[in-house]
Amino acid sequence: MKRHFVNGLLIVCLFWGTAARAGEGLWQGFQDNLEMDARAITFVTKNDPADSSLNPGNRLIRFEDYCAELELRPDFFWAGESLLLSLKPRLNLSSGWWSADLDDSGQRSEARLFVNEWLARFQVSDSLFISYGRENLQWGPSYLYSPSNPFFRDNGRKNPKREVGGMEFGRLVWLAGQSLTLSMIANTGRGRQDFGSLGFDESLALKLDYQGLEDYAGLILSFKQEQGARLGWFLGGPVNDALLLYAEGALTQGVYALYPPGQNAPRNQGMELLRKDETAWAPQVLGGLSYTLESGPTLTLEYTYYGPGYDEDEARAYYRLGQDSGRLFTTAGPWQRVAARNLGQALDPGLIFLRRNYLMFQARQGEIKDCLDLTFRYTANLDDGSGRFFFLADLYVGDHTQIFASLTTNHGDAESEFGLLLDSMIFCGVQYTF
Repeated sequence: MKRHFVNGLLIVCLFWGTAARAGEGLWQGFQDNLEMDARAITFVTKNDPADSSLNPGNRLIRFEDYCAELELRPDFFWAGESLLLSLKPRLNLSSGWWSADLDDSGQRSEARLFVNEWLARFQVSDSLFISYGRENLQWGPSYLYSPSNPFFRDNGRKNPKREVGGMEFGRLVWLAGQSLTLSMIANTGRGRQDFGSLGFDESLALKLDYQGLEDYAGLILSFKQEQGARLGWFLGGPVNDALLLYAEGALTQGVYALYPPGQNAPRNQGMELLRKDETAWAPQVLGGLSYTLESGPTLTLEYTYYGPGYDEDEARAYYRLGQDSGRLFTTAGPWQRVAARNLGQALDPGLIFLRRNYLMFQARQGEIKDCLDLTFRYTANLDDGSGRFFFLADLYVGDHTQIFASLTTNHGDAESEFGLLLDSMIFCGVQYTF
Protein backbone atom coordinates (compact mmCIF):
# COMPACT_ATOMS: atom_id res chain seq x y z
CA MET A 1 0.00 0.00 0.00
CA LYS A 2 2.79 2.33 0.96
CA ARG A 3 4.63 1.47 -2.26
CA HIS A 4 1.57 2.34 -4.40
CA PHE A 5 1.20 5.62 -2.56
CA VAL A 6 4.83 6.56 -3.21
CA ASN A 7 4.53 5.61 -6.89
CA GLY A 8 1.35 7.66 -7.23
CA LEU A 9 2.99 10.62 -5.54
CA LEU A 10 5.96 10.39 -7.91
CA ILE A 11 3.62 10.29 -10.94
CA VAL A 12 1.70 13.34 -9.68
CA CYS A 13 4.93 15.25 -9.08
CA LEU A 14 6.25 14.29 -12.51
CA PHE A 15 3.00 15.36 -14.19
CA TRP A 16 2.91 18.60 -12.22
CA GLY A 17 6.50 19.42 -13.11
CA THR A 18 5.94 18.63 -16.79
CA ALA A 19 2.77 20.74 -16.90
CA ALA A 20 4.52 23.61 -15.13
CA ARG A 21 7.41 23.53 -17.59
CA ALA A 22 4.95 23.37 -20.51
CA GLY A 23 2.99 26.28 -19.06
CA GLU A 24 6.16 28.27 -18.63
CA GLY A 25 7.07 27.50 -22.23
CA LEU A 26 3.67 28.61 -23.51
CA TRP A 27 3.78 31.79 -21.44
CA GLN A 28 7.32 32.50 -22.59
CA GLY A 29 6.24 31.95 -26.19
CA PHE A 30 3.32 34.33 -25.70
CA GLN A 31 5.61 36.96 -24.21
CA ASP A 32 8.12 36.58 -27.04
CA ASN A 33 5.39 37.41 -29.59
CA LEU A 34 3.90 40.30 -27.62
CA GLU A 35 4.75 43.89 -28.48
CA MET A 36 3.60 47.10 -26.83
CA ASP A 37 3.74 50.75 -27.82
CA ALA A 38 2.57 53.35 -25.31
CA ARG A 39 2.04 57.10 -25.47
CA ALA A 40 0.78 59.70 -23.04
CA ILE A 41 -0.71 62.87 -24.50
CA THR A 42 -1.97 65.92 -22.66
CA PHE A 43 -3.60 68.89 -24.36
CA VAL A 44 -5.61 72.02 -23.70
CA THR A 45 -8.39 73.36 -25.95
CA LYS A 46 -9.71 76.92 -25.97
CA ASN A 47 -12.95 77.55 -27.87
CA ASP A 48 -14.42 80.85 -29.02
CA PRO A 49 -18.05 80.13 -30.01
CA ALA A 50 -19.70 82.18 -32.73
CA ASP A 51 -22.93 84.10 -32.22
CA SER A 52 -25.09 81.58 -34.06
CA SER A 53 -28.83 81.11 -34.40
CA LEU A 54 -28.23 77.34 -34.47
CA ASN A 55 -26.53 77.51 -31.07
CA PRO A 56 -28.17 80.53 -29.39
CA GLY A 57 -26.08 81.74 -26.49
CA ASN A 58 -24.08 78.49 -26.71
CA ARG A 59 -26.97 76.87 -24.83
CA LEU A 60 -27.42 73.91 -27.16
CA ILE A 61 -23.93 72.64 -28.01
CA ARG A 62 -22.39 74.16 -24.85
CA PHE A 63 -18.85 74.59 -26.13
CA GLU A 64 -16.44 74.69 -23.22
CA ASP A 65 -14.30 77.81 -22.91
CA TYR A 66 -11.37 75.66 -21.84
CA CYS A 67 -10.84 71.92 -21.72
CA ALA A 68 -7.79 70.08 -20.34
CA GLU A 69 -7.25 66.39 -21.09
CA LEU A 70 -4.77 63.66 -20.31
CA GLU A 71 -4.98 60.47 -22.35
CA LEU A 72 -2.97 57.27 -22.01
CA ARG A 73 -2.73 55.33 -25.29
CA PRO A 74 -1.14 51.88 -24.97
CA ASP A 75 -1.18 49.63 -28.05
CA PHE A 76 -0.74 45.86 -27.69
CA PHE A 77 0.10 43.50 -30.56
CA TRP A 78 0.51 39.73 -30.51
CA ALA A 79 1.52 37.83 -33.65
CA GLY A 80 1.50 34.04 -33.84
CA GLU A 81 2.09 31.75 -36.77
CA SER A 82 -1.35 32.37 -38.27
CA LEU A 83 -3.11 34.57 -35.70
CA LEU A 84 -2.74 38.31 -35.09
CA LEU A 85 -4.30 40.02 -32.07
CA SER A 86 -4.28 43.73 -31.25
CA LEU A 87 -5.81 45.83 -28.50
CA LYS A 88 -5.83 49.63 -28.08
CA PRO A 89 -7.38 50.60 -24.73
CA ARG A 90 -7.56 54.24 -23.71
CA LEU A 91 -7.82 56.12 -20.43
CA ASN A 92 -9.02 59.72 -20.78
CA LEU A 93 -9.10 62.20 -17.90
CA SER A 94 -10.66 65.56 -18.71
CA SER A 95 -11.89 68.75 -17.09
CA GLY A 96 -13.88 71.53 -18.74
CA TRP A 97 -14.88 75.06 -17.82
CA TRP A 98 -17.98 76.84 -19.15
CA SER A 99 -18.74 80.48 -19.70
CA ALA A 100 -20.58 82.37 -16.98
CA ASP A 101 -23.31 83.14 -19.53
CA LEU A 102 -24.69 79.60 -19.20
CA ASP A 103 -27.23 78.76 -16.53
CA ASP A 104 -25.14 75.90 -15.10
CA SER A 105 -21.79 77.64 -15.44
CA GLY A 106 -18.91 76.01 -13.63
CA GLN A 107 -16.75 73.05 -14.43
CA ARG A 108 -16.92 69.31 -14.93
CA SER A 109 -14.44 66.48 -14.52
CA GLU A 110 -14.68 63.09 -16.15
CA ALA A 111 -12.72 59.85 -16.38
CA ARG A 112 -13.36 57.42 -19.24
CA LEU A 113 -11.87 53.99 -19.87
CA PHE A 114 -12.62 52.51 -23.29
CA VAL A 115 -11.23 50.43 -26.13
CA ASN A 116 -10.77 52.50 -29.27
CA GLU A 117 -9.68 49.59 -31.48
CA TRP A 118 -9.18 45.83 -31.24
CA LEU A 119 -8.65 43.13 -33.83
CA ALA A 120 -8.40 39.37 -34.25
CA ARG A 121 -7.08 38.27 -37.67
CA PHE A 122 -6.57 34.70 -38.82
CA GLN A 123 -4.46 33.75 -41.83
CA VAL A 124 -6.28 30.95 -43.63
CA SER A 125 -3.61 30.62 -46.33
CA ASP A 126 -0.81 32.62 -47.88
CA SER A 127 -3.35 34.75 -49.74
CA LEU A 128 -6.52 34.61 -47.61
CA PHE A 129 -7.19 36.44 -44.32
CA ILE A 130 -10.30 36.70 -42.15
CA SER A 131 -10.70 39.19 -39.30
CA TYR A 132 -13.15 40.81 -36.94
CA GLY A 133 -12.73 43.72 -34.60
CA ARG A 134 -13.13 47.42 -33.96
CA GLU A 135 -11.05 49.28 -36.55
CA ASN A 136 -10.49 52.70 -38.06
CA LEU A 137 -10.53 51.80 -41.76
CA GLN A 138 -9.10 54.62 -43.87
CA TRP A 139 -7.86 54.82 -47.43
CA GLY A 140 -7.61 57.27 -50.28
CA PRO A 141 -5.14 60.10 -50.91
CA SER A 142 -7.29 63.14 -50.06
CA TYR A 143 -6.73 65.60 -47.23
CA LEU A 144 -10.08 67.42 -47.08
CA TYR A 145 -12.16 64.25 -46.75
CA SER A 146 -12.37 60.78 -48.27
CA PRO A 147 -15.46 60.56 -50.51
CA SER A 148 -14.73 56.94 -51.47
CA ASN A 149 -15.02 55.74 -47.86
CA PRO A 150 -18.63 54.71 -47.12
CA PHE A 151 -17.98 54.16 -43.40
CA PHE A 152 -16.21 57.21 -41.92
CA ARG A 153 -16.94 60.89 -42.40
CA ASP A 154 -13.69 61.92 -40.67
CA ASN A 155 -10.47 60.78 -42.36
CA GLY A 156 -8.35 61.77 -39.34
CA ARG A 157 -6.58 64.67 -41.06
CA LYS A 158 -8.64 67.55 -39.65
CA ASN A 159 -6.87 67.22 -36.31
CA PRO A 160 -4.24 64.46 -36.46
CA LYS A 161 -3.71 64.59 -32.69
CA ARG A 162 -7.20 63.29 -31.96
CA GLU A 163 -7.90 59.66 -32.74
CA VAL A 164 -10.83 58.61 -34.90
CA GLY A 165 -13.07 56.20 -33.03
CA GLY A 166 -13.21 52.70 -34.48
CA MET A 167 -16.25 50.72 -35.61
CA GLU A 168 -16.94 46.99 -35.72
CA PHE A 169 -15.93 45.31 -38.98
CA GLY A 170 -15.72 41.77 -40.25
CA ARG A 171 -13.34 41.41 -43.19
CA LEU A 172 -12.38 38.73 -45.68
CA VAL A 173 -9.26 39.71 -47.64
CA TRP A 174 -7.91 37.84 -50.66
CA LEU A 175 -4.54 38.73 -52.19
CA ALA A 176 -5.44 38.01 -55.79
CA GLY A 177 -1.97 38.73 -57.14
CA GLN A 178 1.04 40.97 -56.74
CA SER A 179 -1.01 44.06 -57.57
CA LEU A 180 -4.64 43.19 -56.77
CA THR A 181 -6.44 42.74 -53.45
CA LEU A 182 -10.13 41.91 -53.06
CA SER A 183 -11.90 42.57 -49.75
CA MET A 184 -15.37 41.87 -48.42
CA ILE A 185 -16.19 44.21 -45.53
CA ALA A 186 -19.20 44.03 -43.19
CA ASN A 187 -19.76 47.01 -40.88
CA THR A 188 -21.76 45.45 -38.04
CA GLY A 189 -21.56 48.04 -35.24
CA ARG A 190 -21.06 51.76 -34.71
CA GLY A 191 -18.33 51.29 -32.10
CA ARG A 192 -17.18 54.70 -30.92
CA GLN A 193 -18.78 56.70 -33.73
CA ASP A 194 -21.76 59.01 -33.20
CA PHE A 195 -24.28 59.16 -36.04
CA GLY A 196 -26.62 61.74 -34.52
CA SER A 197 -30.34 61.71 -35.19
CA LEU A 198 -30.07 59.49 -38.29
CA GLY A 199 -28.53 56.61 -36.34
CA PHE A 200 -26.20 53.82 -37.39
CA ASP A 201 -26.93 51.69 -40.44
CA GLU A 202 -25.24 48.33 -41.02
CA SER A 203 -23.49 47.99 -44.36
CA LEU A 204 -21.67 45.58 -46.65
CA ALA A 205 -18.94 46.53 -49.11
CA LEU A 206 -16.79 44.94 -51.80
CA LYS A 207 -13.41 46.63 -52.31
CA LEU A 208 -10.89 46.08 -55.10
CA ASP A 209 -7.41 47.58 -54.69
CA TYR A 210 -4.67 47.96 -57.28
CA GLN A 211 -1.15 48.84 -56.14
CA GLY A 212 1.53 49.35 -58.77
CA LEU A 213 5.12 50.38 -58.28
CA GLU A 214 4.08 54.03 -57.88
CA ASP A 215 0.46 54.34 -59.02
CA TYR A 216 -2.60 53.01 -57.19
CA ALA A 217 -6.37 52.76 -57.57
CA GLY A 218 -9.39 51.42 -55.74
CA LEU A 219 -13.07 50.64 -56.34
CA ILE A 220 -15.62 50.24 -53.53
CA LEU A 221 -19.22 49.09 -53.98
CA SER A 222 -21.29 49.27 -50.80
CA PHE A 223 -24.86 48.74 -49.63
CA LYS A 224 -26.64 49.87 -46.46
CA GLN A 225 -29.92 48.60 -45.05
CA GLU A 226 -31.75 51.94 -45.08
CA GLN A 227 -29.86 53.51 -47.97
CA GLY A 228 -29.23 52.84 -51.63
CA ALA A 229 -26.14 51.56 -53.36
CA ARG A 230 -22.90 53.53 -53.28
CA LEU A 231 -19.94 53.33 -55.64
CA GLY A 232 -16.64 54.85 -54.50
CA TRP A 233 -13.29 55.09 -56.24
CA PHE A 234 -9.83 56.60 -55.90
CA LEU A 235 -6.65 56.71 -57.96
CA GLY A 236 -3.34 58.51 -58.03
CA GLY A 237 0.24 58.47 -59.13
CA PRO A 238 3.31 60.61 -59.76
CA VAL A 239 3.81 62.66 -62.90
CA ASN A 240 7.46 63.22 -62.04
CA ASP A 241 9.63 63.38 -58.93
CA ALA A 242 7.93 66.58 -57.74
CA LEU A 243 4.30 66.36 -58.91
CA LEU A 244 1.64 63.94 -57.71
CA LEU A 245 -1.91 63.84 -59.11
CA TYR A 246 -4.85 62.08 -57.47
CA ALA A 247 -8.63 61.92 -57.55
CA GLU A 248 -11.34 60.39 -55.43
CA GLY A 249 -15.10 60.25 -55.59
CA ALA A 250 -18.40 58.49 -55.05
CA LEU A 251 -21.83 58.05 -56.56
CA THR A 252 -24.78 57.51 -54.23
CA GLN A 253 -28.26 56.44 -55.25
CA GLY A 254 -30.41 58.85 -53.31
CA VAL A 255 -29.11 60.86 -50.34
CA TYR A 256 -29.65 59.71 -46.76
CA ALA A 257 -29.51 63.16 -45.17
CA LEU A 258 -31.88 65.78 -43.79
CA TYR A 259 -33.10 68.69 -45.91
CA PRO A 260 -35.04 71.77 -44.77
CA PRO A 261 -38.78 72.06 -45.44
CA GLY A 262 -40.21 74.52 -47.95
CA GLN A 263 -40.95 78.16 -47.24
CA ASN A 264 -44.64 77.60 -46.43
CA ALA A 265 -44.08 74.61 -44.14
CA PRO A 266 -45.75 74.71 -40.69
CA ARG A 267 -43.64 75.82 -37.74
CA ASN A 268 -43.54 72.35 -36.15
CA GLN A 269 -42.20 70.67 -39.28
CA GLY A 270 -38.58 69.67 -38.96
CA MET A 271 -36.02 68.56 -41.50
CA GLU A 272 -36.77 65.46 -43.56
CA LEU A 273 -35.14 62.78 -45.72
CA LEU A 274 -36.39 64.44 -48.88
CA ARG A 275 -33.84 62.84 -51.24
CA LYS A 276 -33.70 59.36 -49.74
CA ASP A 277 -35.72 57.64 -52.48
CA GLU A 278 -34.23 59.44 -55.46
CA THR A 279 -33.18 57.09 -58.26
CA ALA A 280 -30.67 59.58 -59.67
CA TRP A 281 -27.04 59.24 -58.64
CA ALA A 282 -25.62 62.07 -56.51
CA PRO A 283 -21.93 62.64 -57.33
CA GLN A 284 -19.02 63.50 -55.06
CA VAL A 285 -15.75 64.30 -56.82
CA LEU A 286 -12.41 65.43 -55.41
CA GLY A 287 -9.36 66.21 -57.52
CA GLY A 288 -5.98 67.11 -56.11
CA LEU A 289 -2.35 67.74 -56.88
CA SER A 290 0.69 67.84 -54.64
CA TYR A 291 3.94 69.54 -55.63
CA THR A 292 7.20 69.38 -53.66
CA LEU A 293 9.57 72.30 -54.12
CA GLU A 294 13.32 71.85 -54.25
CA SER A 295 13.61 73.89 -51.06
CA GLY A 296 11.49 71.33 -49.20
CA PRO A 297 7.86 72.51 -48.77
CA THR A 298 5.03 70.45 -50.25
CA LEU A 299 2.10 72.39 -51.71
CA THR A 300 -1.28 70.68 -52.09
CA LEU A 301 -4.41 71.90 -53.86
CA GLU A 302 -7.78 70.13 -53.80
CA TYR A 303 -11.15 70.95 -55.35
CA THR A 304 -14.31 69.19 -54.22
CA TYR A 305 -17.77 69.02 -55.71
CA TYR A 306 -20.15 67.64 -53.08
CA GLY A 307 -23.42 66.75 -54.80
CA PRO A 308 -25.49 65.99 -51.67
CA GLY A 309 -24.90 69.54 -50.36
CA TYR A 310 -27.57 72.25 -50.33
CA ASP A 311 -28.21 74.41 -53.36
CA GLU A 312 -28.97 78.13 -52.99
CA ASP A 313 -32.69 77.70 -52.24
CA GLU A 314 -32.09 74.86 -49.79
CA ALA A 315 -29.40 76.87 -48.01
CA ARG A 316 -31.76 79.83 -47.56
CA ALA A 317 -34.44 77.50 -46.16
CA TYR A 318 -31.85 75.90 -43.86
CA TYR A 319 -30.74 79.20 -42.32
CA ARG A 320 -34.34 80.42 -42.11
CA LEU A 321 -35.21 77.28 -40.14
CA GLY A 322 -32.24 77.94 -37.87
CA GLN A 323 -33.22 81.55 -37.22
CA ASP A 324 -36.85 80.71 -36.47
CA SER A 325 -35.94 77.77 -34.24
CA GLY A 326 -33.22 79.77 -32.50
CA ARG A 327 -35.71 82.46 -31.49
CA LEU A 328 -38.21 79.88 -30.23
CA PHE A 329 -35.51 78.00 -28.31
CA THR A 330 -34.65 81.06 -26.20
CA THR A 331 -38.33 81.65 -25.35
CA ALA A 332 -39.92 79.51 -22.68
CA GLY A 333 -43.08 77.90 -23.96
CA PRO A 334 -44.59 74.89 -25.73
CA TRP A 335 -42.50 75.49 -28.88
CA GLN A 336 -39.15 75.21 -27.12
CA ARG A 337 -39.02 71.41 -27.42
CA VAL A 338 -39.85 71.57 -31.14
CA ALA A 339 -37.18 74.23 -31.62
CA ALA A 340 -34.58 72.08 -29.84
CA ARG A 341 -35.42 69.17 -32.14
CA ASN A 342 -35.12 71.33 -35.26
CA LEU A 343 -31.80 72.80 -34.12
CA GLY A 344 -30.43 69.35 -33.31
CA GLN A 345 -31.30 68.17 -36.82
CA ALA A 346 -29.80 71.27 -38.40
CA LEU A 347 -26.54 70.89 -36.47
CA ASP A 348 -26.04 67.35 -37.82
CA PRO A 349 -28.16 66.74 -40.92
CA GLY A 350 -26.00 63.80 -41.99
CA LEU A 351 -23.96 65.77 -44.53
CA ILE A 352 -20.18 66.07 -44.56
CA PHE A 353 -20.44 69.61 -46.02
CA LEU A 354 -23.43 71.95 -46.13
CA ARG A 355 -22.82 73.26 -49.65
CA ARG A 356 -21.33 71.89 -52.88
CA ASN A 357 -18.13 73.60 -54.04
CA TYR A 358 -14.93 73.73 -51.98
CA LEU A 359 -11.28 74.55 -52.52
CA MET A 360 -8.45 73.61 -50.16
CA PHE A 361 -4.82 74.78 -50.21
CA GLN A 362 -2.16 73.32 -47.94
CA ALA A 363 1.53 74.05 -47.45
CA ARG A 364 3.64 71.74 -45.33
CA GLN A 365 7.30 71.92 -44.42
CA GLY A 366 8.70 68.97 -42.50
CA GLU A 367 11.93 68.35 -40.63
CA ILE A 368 12.99 71.97 -40.26
CA LYS A 369 16.32 71.74 -38.43
CA ASP A 370 15.43 68.04 -38.02
CA CYS A 371 12.96 68.88 -35.25
CA LEU A 372 10.07 71.04 -36.52
CA ASP A 373 7.09 70.37 -38.82
CA LEU A 374 4.77 73.18 -39.96
CA THR A 375 1.40 72.81 -41.70
CA PHE A 376 -0.77 75.63 -43.10
CA ARG A 377 -4.20 74.82 -44.55
CA TYR A 378 -7.01 76.99 -45.87
CA THR A 379 -10.43 75.65 -46.91
CA ALA A 380 -12.85 77.88 -48.82
CA ASN A 381 -16.56 77.38 -49.33
CA LEU A 382 -16.94 78.72 -52.86
CA ASP A 383 -20.73 78.92 -52.58
CA ASP A 384 -21.09 81.21 -49.55
CA GLY A 385 -17.63 82.81 -49.33
CA SER A 386 -16.76 81.52 -45.86
CA GLY A 387 -13.45 79.88 -45.03
CA ARG A 388 -11.34 78.10 -42.43
CA PHE A 389 -7.64 78.56 -41.69
CA PHE A 390 -5.71 75.83 -39.87
CA PHE A 391 -2.13 75.98 -38.60
CA LEU A 392 -0.23 73.15 -36.89
CA ALA A 393 3.29 73.14 -35.47
CA ASP A 394 5.04 69.98 -34.23
CA LEU A 395 8.29 70.32 -32.29
CA TYR A 396 10.26 67.16 -31.50
CA VAL A 397 12.38 67.32 -28.36
CA GLY A 398 14.68 64.33 -28.05
CA ASP A 399 13.57 60.85 -29.00
CA HIS A 400 10.40 60.67 -26.91
CA THR A 401 8.76 64.10 -26.57
CA GLN A 402 6.64 66.05 -29.04
CA ILE A 403 5.21 69.51 -28.38
CA PHE A 404 2.38 70.64 -30.66
CA ALA A 405 0.10 73.63 -31.11
CA SER A 406 -2.68 74.35 -33.59
CA LEU A 407 -4.89 77.32 -34.37
CA THR A 408 -8.18 77.16 -36.26
CA THR A 409 -9.93 80.37 -37.28
CA ASN A 410 -13.16 80.66 -39.26
CA HIS A 411 -14.56 83.60 -41.18
CA GLY A 412 -18.00 84.17 -42.64
CA ASP A 413 -21.31 85.72 -41.67
CA ALA A 414 -24.12 84.13 -39.66
CA GLU A 415 -25.51 82.49 -42.80
CA SER A 416 -22.34 80.75 -43.91
CA GLU A 417 -20.94 77.33 -43.15
CA PHE A 418 -17.61 78.14 -41.54
CA GLY A 419 -18.93 81.19 -39.69
CA LEU A 420 -21.76 79.19 -38.17
CA LEU A 421 -20.49 77.70 -34.88
CA LEU A 422 -16.90 78.59 -33.93
CA ASP A 423 -14.92 81.76 -34.48
CA SER A 424 -11.65 80.14 -33.42
CA MET A 425 -10.10 77.24 -31.54
CA ILE A 426 -6.64 76.86 -30.00
CA PHE A 427 -5.33 73.35 -29.37
CA CYS A 428 -1.92 72.66 -27.81
CA GLY A 429 -0.22 69.96 -25.81
CA VAL A 430 2.62 67.51 -25.27
CA GLN A 431 2.96 63.87 -26.29
CA TYR A 432 5.44 61.46 -24.73
CA THR A 433 6.25 58.09 -26.29
CA PHE A 434 7.57 55.46 -23.91
